[in-house]
Amino acid sequence: MPLLILIIVGLLIGLHALIDGFVLSHLWNWFAVPTLGVRPLGMAAAYGLTLIVSYMRANRRRDKEKKGWIELVEAGLYAAVASAFFGAMTLGLGAVVRGLL
Repeated sequence: MPLLILIIVGLLIGLHALIDGFVLSHLWNWFAVPTLGVRPLGMAAAYGLTLIVSYMRANRRRDKEKKGWIELVEAGLYAAVASAFFGAMTLGLGAVVRGLL
């Protein structure tokens, strides 16, 4: 059972990475490249920047309460769905703004 849960969590992390990299690379290439004259950003580099910003904004507080496997999978699934929804909304808003420029 724990192996299956680790595989599921790994897939959720991978999905989250793909979504974040896709959204940030598109926003960067739509706005930063023409405005600032910087180089385009690929998905891997975009996800790397996301990791850097996430690390700097991380809440250093640790939960005192121990969580079980089910709670961890639920939290991972929630994070993946929220990332997909927020990413789609952000990318859609970016497309609208890009169309207005």
